[in-house]
Amino acid sequence: MSDEKLMQDCQRVEQAGSARYGADRWKASLDAIGRQGGVSEANMRQIVTAPDAAGLLYAMGREALLQQSDAGDHESERIYRQMREDERAEYRKYRGR
Repeated sequence: MSDEKLMQDCQRVEQAGSARYGADRWKASLDAIGRQGGVSEANMRQIVTAPDAAGLLYAMGREALLQQSDAGDHESERIYRQMREDERAEYRKYRGR
């Protein structure tokens, strides 16, 4: 996979994640991954080929936020709590409650 192809795939995943999860939640999850050292190029090459690459990165970001929260980072805790609250509200709306 060339670097150009990798960049295109990353951009595709970026757009899909932002559209699916909302720009704020998507950015918060990616920022959390970044604070933990990010994702290596080799791992990113594997991730972008996954059927649900955006979902995988979002889950990684949520887990990173949770770990940072457990380590005492109050900002990560606030962001994680807000993300879960938004997700619950969307679920209730989807279920018609």
